[in-house]
Amino acid sequence: MCGIFSFILKRPLNKKDILLGWKGKKMLKHRGPDSDGEWYNKKEGVYIGHTRLSQINFLDFSQIKKYLKHITENAFFFVKKNFDSKNHVKIISYFYN
Repeated sequence: MCGIFSFILKRPLNKKDILLGWKGKKMLKHRGPDSDGEWYNKKEGVYIGHTRLSQINFLDFSQIKKYLKHITENAFFFVKKNFDSKNHVKIISYFYN
């Protein structure tokens, strides 16, 4: 299985934030030891890191990789536009009640 480590801050990223993201991604190395990558937007305060596990290569990852930045940027803008922290807390707390 692959692993994803990400966060969105309410301020621009600094070097320590990027290092934290890198360390978080590294902790998931067991989830995808074959490959990893990251994308961040300093100005918007976003870090997304991923690890990849190659089990059976059904898809040519080299073809997918060229679209990865575009996909992660679109995901960021979708989340930024649609994310509501109050609703998120409400949904997550449902699982713990």
